[in-house]
Amino acid sequence: MSETGADKNMLSDSRLRTAGLHRIFVYGSLLPGLENAGLIWPFARSEPQPGAVSGRLVAVEGYPALVPPRPGTPSDRRVRGLWTLVDRETLARLDRLEEYFGPEENNDYERVRVRDADRPDVQGWVYVWPDDRGRPDAGVDWWPDARPGLRSAD
Repeated sequence: MSETGADKNMLSDSRLRTAGLHRIFVYGSLLPGLENAGLIWPFARSEPQPGAVSGRLVAVEGYPALVPPRPGTPSDRRVRGLWTLVDRETLARLDRLEEYFGPEENNDYERVRVRDADRPDVQGWVYVWPDDRGRPDAGVDWWPDARPGLRSAD
């Protein structure tokens, strides 16, 4: 019996690692139809699944950064995006885009583990800024809503 995209996206972390796959949450320029979508979606190993993570978006010269809540601080703010599965090569390509070089390196974005805000059994990687670096709040929970001329995929 073959697994559907939704079933495959919900595999346990241990089964994903064994298969060489990584679950990732995307929320900005990697969303389908946006400028960096070609770096992920032709290589995705599952259908995109809607999700949300705790945090807020800040606007950074045409693209967003997700700022998670401070540890130990409750957050009622969430960012909507999509979960999918990628292989090691695609994850490395995304690391380069996000200027993530590894733990304790001089990174632009950090790659951290998060859980879905509505489905805590779903967890994976996401690229974040640890703080807002003085950038303005984007004022939206879905990045396409902050972009003129783009229509939300609600």
